[in-house]
Amino acid sequence: RRAAAPWLGLALAIGAIVVLIRARGEDLAVLTRIDPWAVALLVGAQLLYLVVQSGRFHVVLLRLGDRTVGFGPWLRLFVLGRFLNLFVPQSGNVYRAVELKRRFGLSYVSFVAAFLNAPWIAMVLTFALGAVTIRIVDAGAPVGPVPLWAALVVAAGATASAPLIAAVILPWMPRRWRAVAWAHDRLRDMLRLTLDSLRDGAYLLRVTAWTTAAFVQAVAMLWVAFAGLATGMGGGAVDGVGISALIRVTGVVALVTASLPLGGAEALRMARADAAQRAASTPHEATGS
Repeated sequence: RRAAAPWLGLALAIGAIVVLIRARGEDLAVLTRIDPWAVALLVGAQLLYLVVQSGRFHVVLLRLGDRTVGFGPWLRLFVLGRFLNLFVPQSGNVYRAVELKRRFGLSYVSFVAAFLNAPWIAMVLTFALGAVTIRIVDAGAPVGPVPLWAALVVAAGATASAPLIAAVILPWMPRRWRAVAWAHDRLRDMLRLTLDSLRDGAYLLRVTAWTTAAFVQAVAMLWVAFAGLATGMGGGAVDGVGISALIRVTGVVALVTASLPLGGAEALRMARADAAQRAASTPHEATGS
């Protein structure tokens, strides 16, 4: 039964994909309105985007984690986790945390610290990159009464200050109850890891490089989506709803495309590991043991 469990999970995943496609039929219909080459290009870009996002998270995981995790195993966990999140929110993150603990001994505190830090530092850097880009390309672009680039600078600063605000508030949290004291200690540990990482110049450089790559790729995907959908609509005006649907659905297609072979490979790996474990625990008659 243990050897069959991974394959049963893969079969259930395939069935869930069928349900997902039927539930999102309206979204998928947008693909029929544009050039197939544009769709293929977007799906390919989405696949590469998964690798870039995984790489950025991997840098944070290595810096904040208490164990070393290879890029290949992490990429599989990242993609499969994203796939699980399609059906049950946050289930993929639980899966990653459990597998990292089971296979690599990575503590849950380290994973949660990385889980919170990866999107936080990505937001700060993305706001900053957006501000620089808008300032160069169209400095006069407004958002309400202020220039857009200035609003993005404020957003970057406000987001960057979150750990400092947490450092001020944390000592004031009550510790009278055991559960609160436990949460206080975990938050303190995660905050310490975060502040320590900000003193590591090489780490910040690596995260910045991955975030820049993700920023450029996201802009390129939006450009392809606007061109492809505008052509499919006969050169008419393209609204944000159509672009959002196109980006979302190609992202789902890319995720399913990547997760199925990775899920099969993971099932095969687990089956082999289980067989090897059973073989190792079976006495060898030839040696008399």
